[in-house]
Amino acid sequence: MSGSRSLLIRAERAVTLDEGASCVMDDAAVLVEGDMIRAVGHADEIKAPGTDVLRLDGMTLLPGLINAHCHLDYTSLRGALPAGAPFLMWMLLIITAKRRMRVGDYGASARAGLDEALRFGTTTLFDVSCEAGRYAVTRVASETPVRIAFFGEVLGLNPLTAGRRMRRFRRAFDAAVGDSFIARGMSPHAVYTLSRRLLRLVERELKSRPMPMSVHVLESSDEPRLRPWCDPKDAVRILDGRGLLSESVLAVHVNYPSDDDVAVLARRGVSVVHCPGSHRFFGHAPFPAERLREAGVPICLGTDSLASNERLDMLREMRLFLDAHPAFSNEEALRTATTAPARFLGLDGRLGVLKAGALADVVAVPTGGASTGPCGVEEACASVVRHEGEMPWVMIGGRIVRHG
Repeated sequence: MSGSRSLLIRAERAVTLDEGASCVMDDAAVLVEGDMIRAVGHADEIKAPGTDVLRLDGMTLLPGLINAHCHLDYTSLRGALPAGAPFLMWMLLIITAKRRMRVGDYGASARAGLDEALRFGTTTLFDVSCEAGRYAVTRVASETPVRIAFFGEVLGLNPLTAGRRMRRFRRAFDAAVGDSFIARGMSPHAVYTLSRRLLRLVERELKSRPMPMSVHVLESSDEPRLRPWCDPKDAVRILDGRGLLSESVLAVHVNYPSDDDVAVLARRGVSVVHCPGSHRFFGHAPFPAERLREAGVPICLGTDSLASNERLDMLREMRLFLDAHPAFSNEEALRTATTAPARFLGLDGRLGVLKAGALADVVAVPTGGASTGPCGVEEACASVVRHEGEMPWVMIGGRIVRHG
């Protein structure tokens, strides 16, 4: 769609995830004008004379899905590394694999990852892009309709290269502009993979130029102690002591936190990203989802990279999450990949929801035979989460980018 052209989308059902209204409606309609949603309601409530009508019979509409953690650079490494290997061995294997990759390989990998994510209904993706690939996503973003939250990775144990690494990050950050980028931030990889000097430069950069931050925290029980002064088990304490924990921070993984760690994350307003497929790949201990929820820590879901997962499919991540955490509802699972990451970006009500004033990012899945007709919120959400396979219909910014 272009300009102010309007389109009325009618479907059997909509799961809006709008907290200010009924979350589920049957015989639903979404009125799109340009790149925005102008109205959502029952089909007989929305009057738009002269507007084109698109009927998606037998389908359920929902907001476009948001993947809160991915490394698109490593899409080409799907199946290349052994599942269940010790974490340090896996790290060494991926470092070796990266050394065989050329700059152009990273770009091709990012393109393939964006295409796959779109096929499975992801309309916004948080990508941690690495310096080794010269921050490839900044070069290919214009080729995809997927919205990208760019996090430029910074890591390095050699203090002599710290200044050069930070300068490269700044160039990549400044280059990440354009319609595809919905946010820009930094990703200091983890406390144990940064020299003391580089960590100081990260602190200085974030104080002089506030931005979102994504950092790996307590991913594995056997993270290596690569620096004498830093124990990976103290990651939360170290980050908090340096003023690097806030509502602008995504703590990725957090598989092995102490009760004190959870309390600090909650107090600082940090959001946690859990990657169920990657979690299973490594065979980690159960993710502390219930403890985090009880403490009030927001939980988002991501896929991580295909070096430790099977595919970039957020509905699959929800199913894996619910299999491991049956105390969570299907609605809660859907919100981990819609409203929760949208709120982290400060786009609550604009992204991850179907409501007037939101960006027109909409996907549709078959409603499912047993769940057709009027039903409650949980049953409607379960019908969505159970969908397996690619997404048959996707709209981003009012433009239909995928249809069966």
